[in-house]
Amino acid sequence: MEAGTFADAADFGEIVFNCTSGLVSLDALNDAVPDGAKVVKALNTMTAALMVNPSAVPDDHDLFLSGNDAGAKARVTELLRSFGWRVIVDLGDIGGARGMKMILPIWLRLMGTLESPMFNFHIARG
Repeated sequence: MEAGTFADAADFGEIVFNCTSGLVSLDALNDAVPDGAKVVKALNTMTAALMVNPSAVPDDHDLFLSGNDAGAKARVTELLRSFGWRVIVDLGDIGGARGMKMILPIWLRLMGTLESPMFNFHIARG
């Protein structure tokens, strides 16, 4: 296995997943794609094991997504559906990413209460 720079990864990949710590994400993205990119935020309101295997939680649960480019969101939605995600809630423009980040405190409290990270959120609609 060979390691490279963030820019190497962006040059190689058609789609790039930013899986860096929030403290270094902007630096990593600027190194990878200094002239800008189509950013779609998703997969940060659950534990990593559920990201590509949503059936690990048998009950209905939702995935949140946001981004400014409709084409990029459609492409990511297609990829997410290939992982098995059925309910994807589009929170609109990239500003929705801030709302997703705000879930972390309640997620951490629930993980402690439930004594497991194997859960996710579901939006009940009337």
